[in-house]
Amino acid sequence: MPWYGTERKVGKESVARLQLIMEDLSRAESVGFHKYIFGHWHSDISLKLYDGCASGSGTDAFDHLNGRHEGPGHASWFVHPKHGEFDRTNWDLRQFDLAL
Repeated sequence: MPWYGTERKVGKESVARLQLIMEDLSRAESVGFHKYIFGHWHSDISLKLYDGCASGSGTDAFDHLNGRHEGPGHASWFVHPKHGEFDRTNWDLRQFDLAL
């Protein structure tokens, strides 16, 4: 898992939202966030602060040089206002023939 890249990306988003809050404190509630969700990443990740989806193409030669090997994937889950997130499924796309 590329932790440095994840932390850097989340840090940039946090700083951008904090800047919006500091410019207009009345907007604080509307620009807050609970979890950072991103896609087309190196591999699936699901933690308290992050939810990430693997890349539909899988890892590439650059990733392999850096020790990351992951097949194509995708993730899906439900979010309910009262019950929160549930039923996350990490799809392994290698099992599907996606040739058109």
